[in-house]
Amino acid sequence: PFGSPSMASTSFDKLRTVNGWLWFMPRPKRRSRTWLYLPPLPDSGGMESLEGTFELPKNCVNHCRALRLSDGESLLLFDGLGNLWDATLVVSRKSFQATIAKQHTLPRPSKLELLVGAVQPSKAEVIVRSATELGATEIVFAVSEHTEPRLITDLRNKSARLHSIAVSAAEQSERAWLPNLSFLDPLPPCDSRTWIMAERSTAEPATSPTLQPTSVWVGPEGGWSAGELAQFAQSEASLKHIPGGVLRVETAAIAALAATK
Repeated sequence: PFGSPSMASTSFDKLRTVNGWLWFMPRPKRRSRTWLYLPPLPDSGGMESLEGTFELPKNCVNHCRALRLSDGESLLLFDGLGNLWDATLVVSRKSFQATIAKQHTLPRPSKLELLVGAVQPSKAEVIVRSATELGATEIVFAVSEHTEPRLITDLRNKSARLHSIAVSAAEQSERAWLPNLSFLDPLPPCDSRTWIMAERSTAEPATSPTLQPTSVWVGPEGGWSAGELAQFAQSEASLKHIPGGVLRVETAAIAALAATK
């Protein structure tokens, strides 16, 4: 009903007729300023020297249109490398531009790597999105003994898609640094600040640590092999498990990452 408090606080800017009914289309709620990823611009003279007013690239324009941003709205542009620019949106009939007000830089966050046995691309997308939002600095998909070899090739072919998902997640969660995405074969070495997720019979619960790990490893859908577990046991890494039931790889990866906080 239009008299309800929830309707009174909602903004509407479009009308739509569906099956004879007239619907009011709510305007998407926005934050005080909108984060937009700014990839390297051609002929910009280097991102560090970005100033004045310039045309926004296609990805920013699409985002502005999707959010129905209007002239004069506040933007926070970021390049995924810790550089940020306060800016104002300038909209005309034919273009979307940004006017730079101030630049500032955020330091690189502490290392938090998530390594996952190669999975199907659809599951990798879920992992990349959530891991970016949780602040992973590196996301690695690796080949283990129970990994299907074709999966790592499929993921390499989808690297551009995974990067765009990381960008979208960083915009949503206001992360100034994008995670590095990589694909490894075979597994890299592990150290004393590595958490390796394993079955509860061989591992201790993953709880808030006194010393935060710098790397969290989650096996593929077939789990770690007996040989891999034996190697892990001889290393300085910690074997951990998520309390509760058996989790899918993508769920276990995010739960493990969250447990480090």
